[in-house]
Amino acid sequence: MSTNLKLSENQMAKYYNMLPPICEKLGISIPELYIELNVVPNAYTYGDSDPFIVITSGLFETLPDELISTVLAHECGHIACHHTLYTTMGRTLLNGAASFVSGLGTIALYPIQLAFAYWMRCSEFFADRAASICDGNADKVSEMCMRFAGYDKDIMADADINIFMEQAKDYRELVNNSAWNKTLEFILFQNYDHPINAVRANEIKEWEKSERF
Repeated sequence: MSTNLKLSENQMAKYYNMLPPICEKLGISIPELYIELNVVPNAYTYGDSDPFIVITSGLFETLPDELISTVLAHECGHIACHHTLYTTMGRTLLNGAASFVSGLGTIALYPIQLAFAYWMRCSEFFADRAASICDGNADKVSEMCMRFAGYDKDIMADADINIFMEQAKDYRELVNNSAWNKTLEFILFQNYDHPINAVRANEIKEWEKSERF
């Protein structure tokens, strides 16, 4: 509240008013919404009993307006699933444990860190599912992934979402068809707390075809 711009019905209402229908669909209270001056396109959520969402100014420079609501639905998905509570607990436990150990102790912590990073990536898949439910399909979530992969809205050329989805499918097949490629993927991305864009786009499209959707 002290450093970011708080949105409301009277402050940048165009974006704030995207929240109520999302929250009603997911069965949660309307969280506070802030904008942070930061060129990196990002959004994050903190708090559990009184959660708030922060979106960066860079997000508006990267995504068209119709995808901002998808990002908000994604963040509200984290709230609905109480991910912020578990994330805070996990980071606190890991940071606290790391400060008391050294040498071989840090090696002992490594499997826990890997498991937590894996859980974080899974939580992003669940939040994507919440966004696709709010949107009615997975189209906007997959486009959001394409935008984060490099298609800034200011690029003066057309990008085809279907070709990007083929790219995502080809990548998934490349990894799944080779134990060595799967090992390389693990080595490269084991500590990531977000899924890589191609995997994320492919996963949400596959889930859209399932009975669970």
